[in-house]
Amino acid sequence: MTGFALLWWLGSVNGYFYESFALALAVILVYAMGNVGAFLLYWRQYRSEFNIFYHAVFPLLSLAALGWLAYELFNPYPAAPVSYAIPTVGIWLLLGIVILGAMAARGKEEWLTKAGESAFEVVEGPSEQPAGGTA
Repeated sequence: MTGFALLWWLGSVNGYFYESFALALAVILVYAMGNVGAFLLYWRQYRSEFNIFYHAVFPLLSLAALGWLAYELFNPYPAAPVSYAIPTVGIWLLLGIVILGAMAARGKEEWLTKAGESAFEVVEGPSEQPAGGTA
């Protein structure tokens, strides 16, 4: 439904460029935060598993690539209405921070803890059984 409203408001070409710009900017921010988060997680909490290449060098190279993409995204600076995507992404980011703050204030952080633990959960595959059925 929002896609139709966006097309009605901006037109097909500007609507496409607006959505593309907003999604590219959001993805750059998410991946950049993921790179920083991976470094901080392994540096602070899993120091024994810290690998300089996986948790420092590669995220730094990835951040450099994301910085170049951000530069290319803003050079030249997009004209209106495409530039309206910048406050849109800012509002998304602030809304996410407000939701996290509200959940923390209400003491409902178990979902966040479970999500963090699931990243390191080892799922056992089906057990090997001899041919011909059960042993």
